[in-house]
Amino acid sequence: MRLEDDFYRYINQTWLDTAEIPNDRPGINNFVELHDQVEARNLAQAAEWLADPAQVADKPHLANYVRLLALIRNEKARAKNEVPALMKHLKKLDRYAGWDEVLADFKAYREDGLPFPLSVDVSPDMKNSDCNMIYIGPAATILPDSTYYQPDHPQGEQLLKIYRDCSGAYLKALGLEESKVAELLDGTIAFDRVYAPTTKSGEESAEYVNSYNPLTLAEYAAKLPESCRAFATRLQEIYGITSETLLSDTEPRFTENVGAIFAAENFAAFKAWATVRIALGAAAALTDDLRILGGAYSRALSGVKAARSFEKYSYDLAHSYFSGPVGLDYAQRNFGAAAKADVLAMLKKMIANYAVVLRQNDWLSESTRDKAVVKLENLQMHVGYPDKLAPLYDRLEVEVDQACPSLFVTLQHLNRISYLYGLEEFARPVDRDLWHMPADMVNAYYSPSANCIVFPAAILQPPFYDLAATKAANYGAIGAVMAHEISHAFDNNGAQFDEKGNLNDWWQPNDYTAFRAKTEAMIKLFDSESTEAGTCNGKLTVSENIADAGGLSCAYQVCMTEDPEHLADFFSSWARGWRHKSSLAYAKLLLSIDVHAPCELRGNVQLKNLPAFQKYYHLQPSDKMYLAPEAQVRIW
Repeated sequence: MRLEDDFYRYINQTWLDTAEIPNDRPGINNFVELHDQVEARNLAQAAEWLADPAQVADKPHLANYVRLLALIRNEKARAKNEVPALMKHLKKLDRYAGWDEVLADFKAYREDGLPFPLSVDVSPDMKNSDCNMIYIGPAATILPDSTYYQPDHPQGEQLLKIYRDCSGAYLKALGLEESKVAELLDGTIAFDRVYAPTTKSGEESAEYVNSYNPLTLAEYAAKLPESCRAFATRLQEIYGITSETLLSDTEPRFTENVGAIFAAENFAAFKAWATVRIALGAAAALTDDLRILGGAYSRALSGVKAARSFEKYSYDLAHSYFSGPVGLDYAQRNFGAAAKADVLAMLKKMIANYAVVLRQNDWLSESTRDKAVVKLENLQMHVGYPDKLAPLYDRLEVEVDQACPSLFVTLQHLNRISYLYGLEEFARPVDRDLWHMPADMVNAYYSPSANCIVFPAAILQPPFYDLAATKAANYGAIGAVMAHEISHAFDNNGAQFDEKGNLNDWWQPNDYTAFRAKTEAMIKLFDSESTEAGTCNGKLTVSENIADAGGLSCAYQVCMTEDPEHLADFFSSWARGWRHKSSLAYAKLLLSIDVHAPCELRGNVQLKNLPAFQKYYHLQPSDKMYLAPEAQVRIW
């Protein structure tokens, strides 16, 4: 393979030929490999604490984590106690004979963790990011995306059959009669079909600013049919709000269909849907055989061959409740002061270079440039691990009935605590010091509402960051990730938020028109690209493609000032960072729902789009990695 024709494969071919996808994963890449290393350290640490709980006796959060992990691994108790506990919980649905009864008892219904077709979340108000707001939208659907429900979708009906087969086998294993299972699944799929087609597609959801549709509670109630108007009244009681309190209707098209959802003739199907959702949601808390059966549909969707091992699954489950404390412990053990200082220095260089890029921009007016720089100057940096954890962890007490230990009951208790904490969150001011990703996660993020970037300790190690590597190699890897996250402040979504994290139009009209034109050009650039799994959706992936382009360009410019003699390391490191191998089923799924372009396109197309790459390798029009200057898309 010539680098001039496929740089991604030129750099990664040996790895692509030899890398093996783990049986319990849909794919393998640098993120997964590093995640497995982090997981191995955490598993070893957990084993040490389980053997000697006294080590965490003075650390309440970790002590609760260890108690939960021990309960999860108590297979003898689970074999005896969990299915009866689930069946007792399911009987709570028998209290309700109609929508009016559910809504009359809605406070207790939700505290019991029972499913409902309307979801209610609390997040920062997009136009007043110091305060929280209630966001109302639809429940999750069976299929991955609303487009799968279209009659001409090649996989929709096939996946519903797989769902039915997998869920049916699980429900029968719970001890339900075959006729009852058929009745439940008929109702579940029928109810899913009532609301799923009117939910947003992944492409629509990718423009997340469109989920901000503020209106008063009274105005929202007026949009609801009489059959479910009590839902608004219950919100008023549960959250302590008034009829004039603003909330956001995240999916107006779905809300317009609420009357069909809450029709009296749909209630039996709704109860079947709720029953199946509860049963499947409980699979991880039952016996290990049931846990494996309950995950069959998810594995089929992504082409995963086997369930997670019992050891890893038990860690995953315990970690999901205590990720903050476990991540903090991991970071404090494994992330040194020298690395943090070096990473912060790199970040500051990236931000300084971005300021230069913005000031020298030739397609923005001076007014818009100045405001963009102000936003950049107010960008907050969080590296390694947070200074504090969410107060929720102070409340998550793992209480076990020693006479009848039940993981299902314990998780219900923890879920109830989390739910009640979430209710209180609405009345509290937004705490910008809290992270929304644990320090042991191999990832990073930009928050538009906080105007901050977060780099957990787990990603700040090889292959993304290595103190022993050349500076150019680090800039091609973690440097590009840093600049990618900075670029999200100026992608098609982030660009609509100001320096305080508020949705606020700070652009001159002509400048924003030019920006939208460049965004459309980026969409077209990726719309023309394909992989073995299918064609890339440029609109779905545009925000990430803008961030990739800006990140690569910024990282290259800083590299040129720091380590220009190792540019080959920079480009190789970039391509190596996107190496990825997956099942075909997973690749097709990601094309439908993932806001990131396929990894090979991220590796190659962004390099084609960088004039410096073209120049460095003397690319010619006959080379496949060549992209004519007039076809290149430069935004930042």
